[in-house]
Amino acid sequence: MKNIKSTLAISALIFSGGVFAAGTTDDTSATLTITGAVNASAHCDLSLSQSTLPVSADIDHLIDQGYKNYDESGPQLLIYLTGGQACSDLVNQGKVVLHFIGEADTSLGTVIRNDDTSAEGARGVGVGIFDSEHTPINLNQNVLKATGQNNSIFLQMVKLRNQTATTGNYQGSLMIQEEQL
Repeated sequence: MKNIKSTLAISALIFSGGVFAAGTTDDTSATLTITGAVNASAHCDLSLSQSTLPVSADIDHLIDQGYKNYDESGPQLLIYLTGGQACSDLVNQGKVVLHFIGEADTSLGTVIRNDDTSAEGARGVGVGIFDSEHTPINLNQNVLKATGQNNSIFLQMVKLRNQTATTGNYQGSLMIQEEQL
């Protein structure tokens, strides 16, 4: 009798185990569909109205480094940003700035230095960069927010702070870089 009860108990366990196993095989799944695209990044192309810009001033009328250019003298340089609607959208959203990079003067380090170190080179002067309201833009430090596809700056010879200006030749260079925020 013991064997019959054991056999019935074992049979009952096997049968119930089969019922539990059948309940765990009803797994369900789901499928995720992923779509997308790789797009070209929006950008602006930068060009200048001139590649060479003559800047000169009378030594008696030089403005001091760091001061606003109230007499509005000095040539204007136009900076063009092109690139279709994508560029226009970036500019209109305030996401494009212009950065001015060059070798800075030895006084305050805010204007383009004179690279003419010959005997004929002017001393104590540099070329300042000014925005459309004639406020100084510090070289290698400040940026100018692009306001449209045509932006302008003014370049003006300035007297370096705590230095004596002398007459002579000037040679300098400026790189203008478009940056996206």
